Amino acid sequence: MSAEEPNKNNNDKNSDALEEAFDISIENIAKSALEDKEKKEEVKAKKEEQRQKAQEVVLTLKGKYDIFPYDEIEFFSFDDFKAYKATDPNDGSKSLIAVTCHEYWPPRRRFFRTFDSINNKCIANLVDYGVVQWRHENKERYVLIYDNIFGKPAMTDLAKKHEPFSEDMLVEKLIKPMSEIITDFAERDFIHGGINPLNLFDNMLDNGNSFALRPCMEMPLSYAQPAIFEPIEVALSPGYARGHGHKKNDIYSFGVTVVMLMIGYNPLVGKSDDEVIDAKIKQGSYAALVGKHRIPAGINEVLRGCLSDDIDSRWGYQDLAKWADGKRMTPKQSPADQRYDRGFPFNGRDYHHLRSLAKAMWSHPAEVIRVLEDDSLHKWLDRTLGEKKVAERLVMAKRQTPGDMSDKKNRDLLTTRVIMALDPKGPIRYRHLAFNPEGLGNVLLHCIAEEQDINDIMTVIAQDLIQFWFSFNPDNYADVATMVSNLDSCKRFLKQRVKGNGIERCLYFLNRDASCQSETFKNYHVHNALGVMFVLNKIGMLDNHPREPFDQHMAAFLTVHFSSSNEGDIQLLGAEDLKERYYATLTLLASLQRFGEAKSLKGLGRWVMGLMGPVIESFHSRKIQKKIEKELQKSAAKGDLVGMYEVVNNQTINREDFLGFSKAQIEYKRLAKEYQRLSTELKSDTMGQAQGLYLASVIAFCMAILGLGVFLAIHYNFL
Repeated sequence: MSAEEPNKNNNDKNSDALEEAFDISIENIAKSALEDKEKKEEVKAKKEEQRQKAQEVVLTLKGKYDIFPYDEIEFFSFDDFKAYKATDPNDGSKSLIAVTCHEYWPPRRRFFRTFDSINNKCIANLVDYGVVQWRHENKERYVLIYDNIFGKPAMTDLAKKHEPFSEDMLVEKLIKPMSEIITDFAERDFIHGGINPLNLFDNMLDNGNSFALRPCMEMPLSYAQPAIFEPIEVALSPGYARGHGHKKNDIYSFGVTVVMLMIGYNPLVGKSDDEVIDAKIKQGSYAALVGKHRIPAGINEVLRGCLSDDIDSRWGYQDLAKWADGKRMTPKQSPADQRYDRGFPFNGRDYHHLRSLAKAMWSHPAEVIRVLEDDSLHKWLDRTLGEKKVAERLVMAKRQTPGDMSDKKNRDLLTTRVIMALDPKGPIRYRHLAFNPEGLGNVLLHCIAEEQDINDIMTVIAQDLIQFWFSFNPDNYADVATMVSNLDSCKRFLKQRVKGNGIERCLYFLNRDASCQSETFKNYHVHNALGVMFVLNKIGMLDNHPREPFDQHMAAFLTVHFSSSNEGDIQLLGAEDLKERYYATLTLLASLQRFGEAKSLKGLGRWVMGLMGPVIESFHSRKIQKKIEKELQKSAAKGDLVGMYEVVNNQTINREDFLGFSKAQIEYKRLAKEYQRLSTELKSDTMGQAQGLYLASVIAFCMAILGLGVFLAIHYNFL
């Protein structure tokens, strides 16, 4: 065989292999195209199905607004806060958005009236709000209805690049309109807590010449605000634990927003929240965010003023408004957190900033105890740095934490106080918790709703950690005395072992917007006292309701949200005596019905009637018991709890029962005495002798008289 034949065979094989590979490639392309087609058809079918459902399933808020739960507005939805199409049947020209609230995070109900008073085209009106029966999920949802004035979002993803704004567009479309809305907020002591590019949309009220700001009233303040948009001391806490905030926080968030829209992307993209905070600490917010970007002089003034890390130096709303009106400002220079040339060695690293050191200490309490015991931290602060005030705060922290440092709890407490001494403006950091004082209520809500350990929160309250924080920040809050008083009240609630107190009362006392977290209400949204009554009435119509209406969460919720005059009845809900407990149940529900002017609560009537046995049996007369039971059944059938209460407390019947029982007691005592006398006499040997002699003499006398009569009759011939 010649040399050419093997080559020819190899070429044939290669040709066959290429042809086979080509066939496979064609087959894969065809298969991929078919799969893409099937996916598109599936998506199309799904959309059609949703469209049909959207037409079929319509929910109603207060009978005034229609909500389409299968017609989601995706660009306006956020995690658990979904947005849906809504309409006003009486006004077809209105475009509305319905936003659902979180399962347990409350909307900002206390600020609804304040928000309603803001009249600005850059913020959507809050049209209405309330509880909607989310029928397809078989649960209640709290819903807010906004005017839909929202067009295209300014940015859809902070991690992606967008077309940067020109200076003129930035000034006319963003800075001037936003300065007006921020002024409106500040003049009403309202804080938005969510100013960022993701919450800005082309304003349909002026054809997109300005931005419309998402209201964010459906969630707690700053709940969804990314850490990069918050000042350092705020960003150190999770969103739900940031408290009520400061008006200048909105100014800071606005400054970060201007940076991102000016350059077209997030300058710290790819960094974690910790890395973002560290960059701001080391460089200062302005330098960390602006970096080497060339910023026009006018815009640069705004950024320096808004991004100052020192809250006292940061621009206020008046400064921003003046700049927008054309007055050029000279912002105070706000350097980065002071850097010390000689760092402090801690856990294998040198730290040149007190804030960074405090941040590192949070996770290493054992190492904190070591640097305190060898006094190296105090020497570094006092002698090396000359920071006398910080050294004094450190001494105060050690003095406030006496006890054995071998106890982990004492080590954690001391670590928390040392962190406060080094970074007094930062949040309170105890073990896994990090929160600003007014955020404690939300932290407690999070732990209870997620069934996490609450012992750390109880320790925070019992050990006065928040009060210690206030000793370093006396000027940060307008009414420190009220907050300290509230915390003292919580300490008292924790000590009282009665119904309606404990950690549950602390929850509702510190977070008045929180809905009742009772397991009984897991499919309902109860945010006020009357809601407790109406939902219990619904549950009372079911056959599988609990034995008793009230549990510890409901009792604590009512203690906070209902009249304090009912606290005694609420505490009796835990009485061991069933008569007292069920009487208190009836009394409390009757008070709620009277307060709410509810006419008929048949579910509760039937429920409570099943508990009235011990109350009925507390009456002494069986006749009265039957009468009371009959009258209670009549009122229960009508759903009249007030009537049931009046039956049990009828003065005439109670007096009759009391007098009858008193007479019976007197008669019983008389009969008891007679019984005692007879019992004593029966035990005597001479029992009945005197009576027998007397009876014998009477009989003898009678017989004598009879005999004498017979004798005389015979003698005188009468017989």
